[in-house]
Amino acid sequence: MDDADADPSNELEMPIACANGQIAEWNGALWICGDDDNTTYTAGAGLLLTGTRLAVDFTQVAFFTQSHSLTSTARLKYFQQEFALTPSFAYDWEFFTIDDDHYLAVANHFSESSYNTDSMIYRWDGTDFFPYQATPTSGAADWEFFSIRDTHYLAVANQRNDSSYNIDSMIYRWGGRGQRPALHLYQLGLGGQVLPHLLTRTNQC
Repeated sequence: MDDADADPSNELEMPIACANGQIAEWNGALWICGDDDNTTYTAGAGLLLTGTRLAVDFTQVAFFTQSHSLTSTARLKYFQQEFALTPSFAYDWEFFTIDDDHYLAVANHFSESSYNTDSMIYRWDGTDFFPYQATPTSGAADWEFFSIRDTHYLAVANQRNDSSYNIDSMIYRWGGRGQRPALHLYQLGLGGQVLPHLLTRTNQC
């Protein structure tokens, strides 16, 4: 074996052939044939050893579940599920506040068989969000809430209906909680585009 220096007298030679059961070993000065130490392994708890194959013995593994007991201070650092809403292929959520009342609008994009589906506005009653107003939409992709002086608006970007992308998006004006519907319709021709963020948004929580 050439050690790549200029001295031919110190080249290392590895045995060409060793007897059966022997391997080439380095003794500190040169390579010699020596007996294979044949290090053996023993499978510990939870392991299986078959020949040269080591595997996990799942029959010996104790599966467990982990739970956390958090103090009230620690719980503030984590989100915990409070309740579940049932949107339909929701694309966007928009939270807004009007006169100390809190609302959550969901843009329902599709309803199993049609893009023409109602999107829902929920109102917070102090303990839960409940359905407040259903709004007809077509492939709704985005809600945006904004205010101009003391008048509040909610705009929805309709992306498409069941046959075309050439559809109008809508702007709704807040008419007051005592009215039904509370949101009155204005028409905005955006032709299936996602709503541009060009409006000053105020009075939001």
